Amino acid sequence: MTLGTNVRSAARDACVPLPGRLVYTIAIGLPLLGFFFLFLHLTRPRPLGLLSPAPLRLIRARSAREVDTFYRSIRYRWPPRGIVPAVALTRLPRGLGALAVHRKKALFLRMILPMVLAADDALAKQRNFLLTTYALPTPPPPGSRRERTLRTIEHAYGLHGSPWSAPVRRHLLRRVDVVPVSLALAQAAKESGWGTSYFARRGNDLFGMWTYEAEHGLPPRSLLAPTHYVRRFHDLESSIVHYMEAINTRPAFRRFRRLRAHLRAEHRPLAARVLVAGLERYSQQGEAYVTAIRAVLLSLDARIRRVRLSLVSLHALADIAAARRRAPLLPDPGTSALPVIALERQTTVPFFARRLGLLRPGAGGELAHN
Repeated sequence: MTLGTNVRSAARDACVPLPGRLVYTIAIGLPLLGFFFLFLHLTRPRPLGLLSPAPLRLIRARSAREVDTFYRSIRYRWPPRGIVPAVALTRLPRGLGALAVHRKKALFLRMILPMVLAADDALAKQRNFLLTTYALPTPPPPGSRRERTLRTIEHAYGLHGSPWSAPVRRHLLRRVDVVPVSLALAQAAKESGWGTSYFARRGNDLFGMWTYEAEHGLPPRSLLAPTHYVRRFHDLESSIVHYMEAINTRPAFRRFRRLRAHLRAEHRPLAARVLVAGLERYSQQGEAYVTAIRAVLLSLDARIRRVRLSLVSLHALADIAAARRRAPLLPDPGTSALPVIALERQTTVPFFARRLGLLRPGAGGELAHN
């Protein structure tokens, strides 16, 4: 009886067509394979969570006047008084060029400043991590989170070899450092025409970066057969990321990094008016470009000293502003002092995540412009 049952079962299995067997095998094997890779993903060493900058609140506005009204509602003026609200725009609003010159410049600087501060915050965290790691008496164990993070930063900044060797350590500490806020603002203002240039409005390019790949850029309007393109970015923050990556990694700005390292060695502040001398190769104008940036810096350096991002919520800032105006506090969201701005979810803007392997980097081939 049992033998007959086994024979019938074997005969039935032999009659199962091959496609059915494949489906059965895939249905069983794929979940097992997925669990295996999930196990590897969860157990592998991960970089330390030091790459998250201050969280920024993304805002969208239809016009420059709406942005200006919003900033006034939270008492964010120019020049800032120490505290800068942690807000970011995805793109420049319409109507910026229609404002009076002084209002246009003040609004542009207020829009860009929080994102530059957040980018520098991410760089400062990376540098502090390096200094802390190199101060250890012994290297971290291979495969540990600290060792993996160190390797990730090293490769992200285009260096290879042992991160404990003297040459790699020296070059890494030269590359992983902040860019003075006033210098970034001055270059963004000049390269984008204070936010009114075609490439800033259409391509979110605040710094006039070049690329040789047409799919990643916009053609210069003055060239019939362009040999290069002006880089196009998904949003403004990506433009700031790309600019600071270029400053910290490209051979054209090696002198800038040497000047910065020299100031660090002498325990002097990173003065933008000194470091700008290392940017003569940023533009084809050479020294004339450096002179033009210095002229913009004269009106910026003294106005943004000791500024920092505020971690206070936007509605709290609006309440404080209303109280200072001796107006009633916001009774409910329906009467909020933030009426013209679409406040998106609060996010951690992924500054430098691309360079550190947390996001796929864009296609290469870009060069500093002009």
